[in-house]
Amino acid sequence: MEVCPTSNLQTGAVYSLGHHPLPDMLALGLRVTLNTDDPSISDTTLTDEYLLAMTEMGIPIRQIRQMVFYAVDAAFLPEEERRALQEVFAEWEHIANPICLEEGCLN
Repeated sequence: MEVCPTSNLQTGAVYSLGHHPLPDMLALGLRVTLNTDDPSISDTTLTDEYLLAMTEMGIPIRQIRQMVFYAVDAAFLPEEERRALQEVFAEWEHIANPICLEEGCLN
């Protein structure tokens, strides 16, 4: 499920990011990805959307990480390219996990 927080706010789908259903969606175990909708209209970036999810909606880094992996799995790519991207992220995971465990970002 694609979620575009800035666009949701701009279109009135939510009246504040603090009342956005994203935390509930994640709590229900939905495979949610963050997106920008149309960055030229919404004047946002994917980085901005992740920061808003963390700072305005209280999404912890471990769930941000999970949404990134959901996005890789759901990317509109030919299967071969998707698998290559998954391999890149798996390698990143191998490198980042020890750091995240030490810093507590997987909790």
